[in-house]
Amino acid sequence: MPSPLLPTAAAPAATNSWTHAAQARIHHGKAEEIHLDACGETRDAASAIGIVFTLTPEGRLTARQP
Repeated sequence: MPSPLLPTAAAPAATNSWTHAAQARIHHGKAEEIHLDACGETRDAASAIGIVFTLTPEGRLTARQP
């Protein structure tokens, strides 16, 4: 059974093939918004309840519980 804390579907990430970069805006929970910019390297951000979101420059967005 999937965890109720993890998002069931990832939002599409905006990618730019000229600069090998991606951006994602994640709305998580009732009032949390996370912005990720991956310019040439992978970026991570944690939510207030500990979910870690990872964005690659290719636009792959994942979420995991630590």
